[in-house]
Amino acid sequence: MAELAARPLTERIEGLGLDRMIDRLGDLPHLLTGSTAALLQGAPVPVAAVEIALRWRDSTRFTAWLRAAYGQRWNARWEEFGGLHLEPEEPGEHRWRTRYGEIRAQLCDELPESVEVRHGDRGYRVVPLLQVELTDPRAADLLRRHRQRQADDRVGDPPPR
Repeated sequence: MAELAARPLTERIEGLGLDRMIDRLGDLPHLLTGSTAALLQGAPVPVAAVEIALRWRDSTRFTAWLRAAYGQRWNARWEEFGGLHLEPEEPGEHRWRTRYGEIRAQLCDELPESVEVRHGDRGYRVVPLLQVELTDPRAADLLRRHRQRQADDRVGDPPPR
């Protein structure tokens, strides 16, 4: 995580392909969640896929988007993408590989509260960091470890003069 903290945020956003994915989602109502939201709020957490929240009532539009993006759903049994129905209503993880990169979705009745985070000329609607910590155990664990390392580093610092 120290290595991630040392990398510029813009570089990490570009490496994830976040802007391209968001542009391709178009007007599909969503917001960024999980580790993606944490990244955009400055947390040095690893992000392997764009994570979004969607409403169940938009799942048909999302399925159409997945088809157009050549989506393949993650098959946990085979530990690879493919072999499962794309529709989020079907059993399986809400994780797909598309031609724009990997995307993970959390489906809900209504989108949670969000805040806008700006980087450069771009705004991102994200779940607030505290909410990420309360709802995403993996991200919460990574953030807890990062804070502990920061605290440990401060303990080792010489006192200010």
